[in-house]
Amino acid sequence: SLQERGFEELKDTIRSSQLKQSLRRMTSVLNSPQFASVMQNMSLQPTGNMGVIGFIDAVVKKVQEEEEKNNNES
Repeated sequence: SLQERGFEELKDTIRSSQLKQSLRRMTSVLNSPQFASVMQNMSLQPTGNMGVIGFIDAVVKKVQEEEEKNNNES
C-alpha cells in the first residue's frame, strides 16, 4: 500500500548515511563555539542550555511562542 511504502521510505531515509553524516555535523557544530552563531542565524533565543539540548529547547520555545501568537490572533 501507499502508506506502507511511505513508511519504508522513511525508515530508509532515517538509516541513510547522508542523514547520519548531517546529524553528526550538526551535533559537532552545536557543541562548539559556533553554537551562538547558529542560534543567532536562526533567530533562536538561548534557553540557558548549550549544545543539542539547548538548540532543541530553543526550537520548542519558539514554536510554542508562535502557536500562542497565532491563537491570540484568532
